[in-house]
Amino acid sequence: MTSVKVSVNLKVFFQYKLLLFFAKTNVCPLLTEKIFPRSGPRYFFLNLLVAITSHKYLKVSYNTSRSKYHLHNSGDVTIKYFSSIPPSKSILRLDGIGFESYEGEKRKQYVHTMNELVNKSHALIFQSNFSKSIFQDFYSDLILSKPHTVITNGSSQLSSSINKRKLQKSYNIYLPDKFFVVAGRNVPRKRINLIIDLFKSLPQYNLVVLSDVSSNFFEYPNIYPLGILPPGIARYIISISTALIHVDTYDWCPNIVVNALYDGASIICSNYGGTPEIVRKSCNNHFIIQEHHTHSDTFDYMCNLSSAKFPLDLFYDALDKAYNKQTINLTSQYEFSIDYSAFNYSSFIQGLSC
Repeated sequence: MTSVKVSVNLKVFFQYKLLLFFAKTNVCPLLTEKIFPRSGPRYFFLNLLVAITSHKYLKVSYNTSRSKYHLHNSGDVTIKYFSSIPPSKSILRLDGIGFESYEGEKRKQYVHTMNELVNKSHALIFQSNFSKSIFQDFYSDLILSKPHTVITNGSSQLSSSINKRKLQKSYNIYLPDKFFVVAGRNVPRKRINLIIDLFKSLPQYNLVVLSDVSSNFFEYPNIYPLGILPPGIARYIISISTALIHVDTYDWCPNIVVNALYDGASIICSNYGGTPEIVRKSCNNHFIIQEHHTHSDTFDYMCNLSSAKFPLDLFYDALDKAYNKQTINLTSQYEFSIDYSAFNYSSFIQGLSC
């Protein structure tokens, strides 16, 4: 694969070089985690740049005049900055539609801004087919006329320094032998409160909660409120769980699920959003709850799905099957690795220059 030079904005370039230094020297892992908390779209993008450089697929720079293309993460750029880059050089990684919390004029303004970013791009990269379909609903003509592709996010290696003994000694965390996990920010679309409420009447199953939920949920011996933990610790807990429960209604390509699949964990998810298409690629045990919906469901409908009737019988069946499953011991799945993502990003960008 012939190396092509791509540029990123100066702030991202500085963070990338710092992360690359830590990755190469493997010094101060605790400091690395403090600066780069190993979660979220920003960390994925930086980790992607490190993987691209490590494999010498592409050269990364901040000098746009000497680069073949300029690679943007949609959450890190502004119209003013984007306007300084020639459209023929711009490749935009779309992190998500992003306006679900806006209404009225604010939503119109956000759509206008995103419309300009898409319009000024030479090529687009989506995280999932679901993400692409949502963007097509809003920017159909623009997207279909540009080179574009779908590339799933990828995961780095789980730290080998974390184990149950360290959890007990350093964090005073004592886990049951078998447990389910629900994790993430406590926002309505993740339906974390719903899952906790259901487990109140399921004393035969343990639930570990890695979220910022209120303490009044936890007067039950089968519910373990651990709050927001460092991402590396949370990821280890998910990797040894019976299954991660992730019933978010419209996640594009949730990194928490990608990490779990890479680590060999089982997943219980809804058939909404981008999660099920990612889960179906996995060799792991996975259980997709078929909630009733049609292709005519709107994006706003999915945003407010948390109040819809949840199919309890299907959820209970998924819990039972996951709890009684035969364990699959997978150390990693390359298709969900950051190296695989880096290869696909590089192949797409190389193809643009042919």
